[in-house]
Amino acid sequence: MLKLETVICELNPIHNGHAYVISRAKADSDVCAAVLSGNFVQRGETAAFDKYARAHAAVLSGADLVVELPFPWCASGAESFALGGVTAAAGIGSAGLTFGSESGSTAYIEKIAGVKSSPEFAEVYTETEAAFREKGSAAVFDETLRRFGLNEMPGANDKLGAEYIRFGREYGLSHTAVKRLTEMKSATALRSMAFADCAPFMPEAAFAFLQTAARSDMAAFADVLFRHARLYLRGTEHPVLQIAAKKAREFTDGEEFLGNIATKKYTAARMRRELLFSLTGVRPEWLKMPPPYTILLAANERGRRYLSETRKSRTFPVLTKPADFVPVSDTAAEIRSCHAFADELFCLINGLPADTFMKRHPVMV
Repeated sequence: MLKLETVICELNPIHNGHAYVISRAKADSDVCAAVLSGNFVQRGETAAFDKYARAHAAVLSGADLVVELPFPWCASGAESFALGGVTAAAGIGSAGLTFGSESGSTAYIEKIAGVKSSPEFAEVYTETEAAFREKGSAAVFDETLRRFGLNEMPGANDKLGAEYIRFGREYGLSHTAVKRLTEMKSATALRSMAFADCAPFMPEAAFAFLQTAARSDMAAFADVLFRHARLYLRGTEHPVLQIAAKKAREFTDGEEFLGNIATKKYTAARMRRELLFSLTGVRPEWLKMPPPYTILLAANERGRRYLSETRKSRTFPVLTKPADFVPVSDTAAEIRSCHAFADELFCLINGLPADTFMKRHPVMV
């Protein structure tokens, strides 16, 4: 049996740091998979390139196969993002997870995971939240860790890694933290640059491929969220959406609206996520359950051989044709419909036919 190691990622866009983590995952495995965010990402935005283009770039940069972290998990906060990613990784037969982090210390991140998994965590977090009412969830979480005796505060990827470890343990997955290469440009930095200037910071083959791929229209996305907040959220009882609806009345431009949407308590990413979930009809309870499927986005010969050899032993649906999904429950059907709607939203924003992703086939490299 081929040993599979998995990287859960957004690759928005892929850079040399991502390629380094993939290379580390490949070092002690036969096959490296990427569980890749779909057309939307944790920031509550469209991805810079569509999911098939980013999957193709991942295989060109060392991954053997790429499957989708479906919507809405791909656009959710750390806990639900990790739940979805780990479920998909386990579903395709992964033995372990490799992830980048600020500390690069697996032992330190295991401590964070231990605190989060402790029976006392929820009570202490609630008490801390009550004492810091004006603070956001990240600050409340950090203060909660201090109350458990952890004084060195983790970075965002350390926290995400702790969630990978928590959920990965349920499936018996190993876990390896890789220290992020700080001299590398981040994906955030690359998105703010002219794409031609990104070449030194991206794998050569991926850069050459993505040069010809269409970039998402972020201004159009901002306008869609602005119009939704301005026209359809009157009377909402959701506290975050109430703020968004009020702010929408203060602006006439989508980008200006999103540029001023953050508050002391809620980050801009949290606000965008709530608007996106409201627009697409995401139910909060979905994010507490594992996704019911994944979609194969890309594979090379080794990845295809792995999928072929493990096909009979897999019980988790790995779809090669999204239209072929047969839901096993009403909830699964609703989730698949929501996922399809999100893809259609991505198409609308970027001037593509509505059924573009329903008709797509995996990229074979």
